[in-house]
Amino acid sequence: MQLKKKIKIELVYTNLTGLRIGGNKEEVKIGGIDNPIIKIKDNNKEFAYIPGSSLKGKIRSLLEKKGYAYKDNNNNKEKPCGCSNCDVCKLFGPHNSESEVLRRLIFRDSNYIEMSDILEEKIENIINRLSGTAKHPRKQERLVPGVVFKQEVIFDVYDEKDSELFKTFLEGLELLENDYLGGSGSRGYGKIKFLKIRIEDLDSEEDEEISENSNIENLDKLPLKEVKKLANKESILNKKDKLIEKFEEFISGKNGNSNN
Repeated sequence: MQLKKKIKIELVYTNLTGLRIGGNKEEVKIGGIDNPIIKIKDNNKEFAYIPGSSLKGKIRSLLEKKGYAYKDNNNNKEKPCGCSNCDVCKLFGPHNSESEVLRRLIFRDSNYIEMSDILEEKIENIINRLSGTAKHPRKQERLVPGVVFKQEVIFDVYDEKDSELFKTFLEGLELLENDYLGGSGSRGYGKIKFLKIRIEDLDSEEDEEISENSNIENLDKLPLKEVKKLANKESILNKKDKLIEKFEEFISGKNGNSNN
């Protein structure tokens, strides 16, 4: 199969609840953080970000649970699919490195956001079921609600039927909005909402987007009142048909830039 086209997908989203993706603890301090978040340092400043692998792995996992991956009775159910034939393997690549398939998606790390006012410490513990008392307290780092992330995904197009794979990818984004990103999701962490999804044909530079009717995606952090408003709004993915129609136009050559 020959690479026909590259389509850039820009994702802008925010966390409606505290979010943490675990990082490494560089040093141990008495009374310090037990579970820090992932971060990058530059010129004595620290920046938070979402690794591309975190977004990729979560969406892949949700689509596998939804049934987009093949599983035969001999497969280990605890491992990602490696069949090379299902939508998941075609989008993300097979788990088994010996399998050959042209994966469609490349995930970039998100933008870097200075951690001056977006970090909080949350103390968690274990409750003794008999006495009702708390024990083993531990400090967790997490990002406060309202941090705005911008992340890029590249879709490599090999076939006109790849529009069906694009639909599967969008369903993965919908599943993510109704699940969580990062750790401790069952305790309320990691609920996200997409603010803008934009696709661009890198040949013609034509684009299409669905978004909130505001400029909030241009901020690094949203006020809490905006976060509360977003929590009650419908998902922009309800307008995904607009993106699908444009994607199909890109790969069919109707925009005059087909590489057939």
